[in-house]
Amino acid sequence: MMQRQDYPNLTNAPIDEAIITLTVRPTGKDYQQAFGEICNALQKYYHHQRRAVHEFGSEDTSTSQSEENDIFELISADQKNILRISGGELSLHRLKPYVSWEEFEKSFKTAWNAYATSLQIEKIKTVEIRYINNFNIPTENWTDYLLMWPAFQVESESDYSASMHMVETFSRYTLASERYVANAFVDLILKPENREYLQVIISINIHSKAGTADPRMYPAIAATLSRLRDFKNEIFFANVPKAEELFS
Repeated sequence: MMQRQDYPNLTNAPIDEAIITLTVRPTGKDYQQAFGEICNALQKYYHHQRRAVHEFGSEDTSTSQSEENDIFELISADQKNILRISGGELSLHRLKPYVSWEEFEKSFKTAWNAYATSLQIEKIKTVEIRYINNFNIPTENWTDYLLMWPAFQVESESDYSASMHMVETFSRYTLASERYVANAFVDLILKPENREYLQVIISINIHSKAGTADPRMYPAIAATLSRLRDFKNEIFFANVPKAEELFS
């Protein structure tokens, strides 16, 4: 059994948005009724608005397919939790301030229970989490603060650089882990804020490669999510070595 790595608890974690997403195959076909039941079950936590979004929208789209691809958004009273619901996907978006994994996962569990009960989920197809981090680091010795190095040069005295300046640089990394049985897609953006600081945006998207969790057993889903979170933490803390100094 894989031993869990302990990571520091950051009191000022630089998380702009955290997302849990499950894509599924439902057995229920009365989507309008199911969405109404979900909204009623979660009315203590969210108010809702409907967004008619059709991923395969065309004049030839059947009614049943159209309903399946409708997306409903449920928004918490403080507008920090946004639940996106369709016939094939459930995703919970937590906007800053991010409080804790325990609270985030608990909110997802509540949503999943209502979703799975109403739509009668036959199969979970994919499980993923995504964290978008946004923070500044000193320009001087910036490579001490960030170990994922894009093709980036802070300044130069050459004639070439005198005619232009760096506005933004973007890099993408794809990582695979046998330990976590997952793939990670990491997007890194660097933007000079001024001569003293660089803005860093790190988006870490983790997809499970293991067999999907049993939709009838939430503990199996929670275990998968925890494994993906551990992989996310390893990537973040390995590449931001002074995270405690910056965010505690």
